[in-house]
Amino acid sequence: MEYTVTTTHTRADGEEEQTSELFCLITTLLGPETAPALELAELYACRWTSETIYKHIKIEQRGGRTATLRSNSPAMVEQELWAMLCVYQALRELVCDTARERGLPPDHISFKQVPNGARRSVGTAFSPRTAPAQNP
Repeated sequence: MEYTVTTTHTRADGEEEQTSELFCLITTLLGPETAPALELAELYACRWTSETIYKHIKIEQRGGRTATLRSNSPAMVEQELWAMLCVYQALRELVCDTARERGLPPDHISFKQVPNGARRSVGTAFSPRTAPAQNP
């Protein structure tokens, strides 16, 4: 099955720009009544969206391909994975807020730099050096 996806983007100068990309999907699902072509194309796009999210979490957010989970039990691994997904969602919210403030589409902000920017921001906001002294 071949299909073309056309995307419209608004450039920084306000002009709209269209790009098209041809996709070829090979499947063993041959019955159009059980697997309509449009539905397969939509599901394929969803699959790659989730693959991209996993890549962002594994590579950019966790610190590289060699980073490993610290947990030792299945329950703690599950908790660590949920925490990673929560952090990812918070970073995506940050991207959307920043894009909205700048009048940009969120996909114009590279996720690769977002975790480091958030770390720098949190590091200065919660630095022990700037914390007020506590009374004993």
